Amino acid sequence: MRTWPGALRERAAAAGCQAPDMFWRASEAALGAVYNGIGPEEWPPFLRELLSRNLNRLEPAALIHDFEYVFAKPDYIGFTAANWRLAINGIRLSTGWRGRAVALLLGVLCQVFGRRAFIGAHKIE
Repeated sequence: MRTWPGALRERAAAAGCQAPDMFWRASEAALGAVYNGIGPEEWPPFLRELLSRNLNRLEPAALIHDFEYVFAKPDYIGFTAANWRLAINGIRLSTGWRGRAVALLLGVLCQVFGRRAFIGAHKIE
C-alpha cells in the first residue's frame, strides 16, 4: 500500500530532514505527481513497491529526492545535491549503523547510476 505524500512530508519534518523551501510549500498533488517510491522510474512498479515497503523508514527521504529530481536546478550540482540530501536525510531517518549504511549506499548508487533519470526528469539534451 502506498503512503500518502503528505504523511511522508510530515515524517520528514518531524525527523528534521532538509529539503528545498519549495518542497515544504508544494501541494500534496504535486508531491504525488513526482513520487514513485524507492527505486528508479524505469523499474517495474512491483519492484519499487517491494523496495519501498522494506525500506519504508527511508520513504520521506525518497520523496524529497524525487521532488528534487524534477524541480532542482538542472545541472550537475543540482543532481549531486539531491543525491547527497537523500543520503543525509536517510541517515537522519535511520536507526542503527545498518540503516545508516543503507541510506548512504542509496545516495551513492543514485550518484553513480542516476544521472540518466535526472536528465530525463529535466528533459536535458
